[in-house]
Amino acid sequence: MQLPTMQGDERATIEAAYRDHSDAVRNLLRRRLDNEDDVAELTQEAYLRLLRYGDRGPESLKRLLFRVATNLAASHHRSSRVRHEHGRLSVDQMELPDGGPTAEEAYECDERLRMATSALWELPRHCRRVFELSRLDGVRHREIARRYGISLRLVEKHITRARTTLREQVEEA
Repeated sequence: MQLPTMQGDERATIEAAYRDHSDAVRNLLRRRLDNEDDVAELTQEAYLRLLRYGDRGPESLKRLLFRVATNLAASHHRSSRVRHEHGRLSVDQMELPDGGPTAEEAYECDERLRMATSALWELPRHCRRVFELSRLDGVRHREIARRYGISLRLVEKHITRARTTLREQVEEA
C-alpha cells in the first residue's frame, strides 16, 4: 500500500494522535477481540486509515480514530463469523451469490480504488479537501465556499480538476 504524501503539520498531527491514543485504541480493541495479533493488526490498520484525514484537528482525529477502530473490530467479527460458518472450505469450494464480482473483478476494483486514492493525494491540499467535502462528506458547494472564503466558481473548478485527475488515473489502469 502506498502511503499518501502528507504535509509536515499533517504528519505531526497523526504522530501526536498515535502517541496520545495508541494505548487507548489497543485497549478498546482488546475488549472486542480475543487475539493479540488481531489487536496489533487492527490498531495499525486504524492509523493507516487515519492518514487520509491528517488535515483535521486533534479532537476530530481522536473521535474518528475510535470510530474507525470500532468499525474495524465489527468487520473483523463479521468476517470471523463467516470463516467459522464455512469451516475450512477453500475459496474455490464456497458458493458466491449470483451476480457477485469474480476475484479478478474485485482485484481490478481494488486497484482502481488504490490508484484513485493515490491520485487524490497528489492534488493540491485545497483542491483535495474541497473534493472530499463535496463527494465524501456530502457538503454543499455553497457551504464549502463559505467555509474556505472562496467563490462558488472556484469550488466547482476544484471539483472539476479532481474529477478529471481521478478519471485520467483510473482510465490508465
